[in-house]
Amino acid sequence: MLKGQFNQNCIELTNSSYYPATVGYRSGQVVYLKCSGTLTKDVPANAGYVVALSMPAEYCPNVDITAYPNISYTGKNIKIDISTTGRVVFVTPEKLPAGFGLNMHFTYMTGKSNF
Repeated sequence: MLKGQFNQNCIELTNSSYYPATVGYRSGQVVYLKCSGTLTKDVPANAGYVVALSMPAEYCPNVDITAYPNISYTGKNIKIDISTTGRVVFVTPEKLPAGFGLNMHFTYMTGKSNF
């Protein structure tokens, strides 16, 4: 039952061939984004890639979010923009080479509950 409930609250967001699959899941009002794996292509510095054009409304934040979470053990950061419409964009401040390992987890609140 819990597994079925988890699967109902899990979505794959990736809309970019540069990044590994970005998965979003939620519990109550908390949304978790996870992107882990290796890059299949070089990602140019300061290039913004949309990983979701629009998430389901229950995943959208109440205000636009901009954050800079650490993405790996090497201390590099990635900029994440999440709009109230559910558009998610990743921007790297520096070039990342193909084969670079990503391990990013980002958490935010929606203001909307699924319980």
